[in-house]
Amino acid sequence: MFACMIASVFFSCKRKTNTYTTNNGVEVKTTQNQPPKIWRYEQAIFTIPADKLAENLQKIQKDYLIFLDTNLTQPNVLKQMAEYLNNPFSQLLYKDVSKKYPNLSWLEKDMQMPLERFVKNFPKYKTPKIYTFISGISYEQKTMFLDTALLISIDCYLGAKYPHYPSAAIPNYLSAYMDSAYILIDCMHQIANSLVDFNDDKATLLDYMVYQGKMMYFLDLTLQDAATDEMKIKY
Repeated sequence: MFACMIASVFFSCKRKTNTYTTNNGVEVKTTQNQPPKIWRYEQAIFTIPADKLAENLQKIQKDYLIFLDTNLTQPNVLKQMAEYLNNPFSQLLYKDVSKKYPNLSWLEKDMQMPLERFVKNFPKYKTPKIYTFISGISYEQKTMFLDTALLISIDCYLGAKYPHYPSAAIPNYLSAYMDSAYILIDCMHQIANSLVDFNDDKATLLDYMVYQGKMMYFLDLTLQDAATDEMKIKY
């Protein structure tokens, strides 16, 4: 079923292409289409003056509705937002994220071809709108795919040796992959996970092997040479 949905593993693009070196040091082809824009939710909210929170949240609500789909005039909503923004740990994470990722133009370029291949082979989907945000190091779900939106918990990619990961009880074998080199891979893995049906409660070993095979097939299809097999399987 999964394989039938895919038109071709390596589709040829008739548009004019250029080469580009990814964040992982791999030279890949890119079309002349504009790379997808990454919307920096953390920048949008942490730069709001404390005394103008309500009015500025309403100004950005349309662009960040996936985070702000609520009544922004309610006192309890504004209180929760203020507590989040004023939390010392949230502010520390924002400071470190801003230092490591002052802009993400490189990631926009890295994501262009994999997302184009995804949409090409699964035409019922459109290129998702991409957001970054600060989750408070929610490392168990670093990325989320919601059909029309792709969310990246950017504070989960501050590097394997980021000093505050151990205090969040993150074991070394997991923090080893909390690096910029794995953002794209995690995003495409999350998209693949939404496409492949898998019931972990009733799965046999064979079911699990088939599931992993489908996941790798999708990653190979979309990422191609942008990541090594070792990086894709995190081995």
